[in-house]
Amino acid sequence: MANLYLMSASLDMVNLARFAAERRHSDPDRTAHCLFTESFGKDHMPKPFVIKTRVSDGEMKGTLLAYTPLTAEELEREAVQRQMLAHSAVMHPSSIRTVGVPAEWVEGSSIRFEIRVRPTKRRSSRAETGPGAEQDIYLEAPEDSSRAEIYCRWLSEMMQRQGGVQANPDSMEMTRFAMRRVRRQNLSRWITGPDATIAGAATVANPDRMRLVLAHGIGRHKGYGYGMLLVRPG
Repeated sequence: MANLYLMSASLDMVNLARFAAERRHSDPDRTAHCLFTESFGKDHMPKPFVIKTRVSDGEMKGTLLAYTPLTAEELEREAVQRQMLAHSAVMHPSSIRTVGVPAEWVEGSSIRFEIRVRPTKRRSSRAETGPGAEQDIYLEAPEDSSRAEIYCRWLSEMMQRQGGVQANPDSMEMTRFAMRRVRRQNLSRWITGPDATIAGAATVANPDRMRLVLAHGIGRHKGYGYGMLLVRPG
């Protein structure tokens, strides 16, 4: 597998809101998708990604985190060539940094993780998008099940399927949840679904597949800020 990097870039949240208003976006995930696609090109857009925010000196600060096979120099060059003034006001190319993701993982080692997910499934293999194309998996859960329990079990099964990392649902917790209405691509209709952040402990099951899990993400909507597995030693 090619080299994999964790990139970070500073985001001006005020100008990001202006960018969204100019595009008439009411879905921040779509705004981020458009900004990063236009800044780096469809082929080089970093994903999976997540935007982390914090308050510093009374101001909202934002940081883009993403996994990418490109170095900081390559990403900066792409952004300089593609970005319009509106883009650079939100994310200046000079703020891009990268650090190499470990090429080797130790089987059986413990990690801590955090991930933002959209626990849905497609209603039909023919329908990619649209209000009826996907369904919250909680809608099919037993009546005595909690939403957190169902989502943690779903994530555990997704990890098991990909084979790089394993986590028992009992070692996870849902730290944030909201029902979100989103728009994807150029659809005028809204899609309502869950937006959850899950954190917990896991074990590296297959070192080779571990890097693939990081590079490809988990679940759906990875180009819109979901599915990025943030990890640290456990």
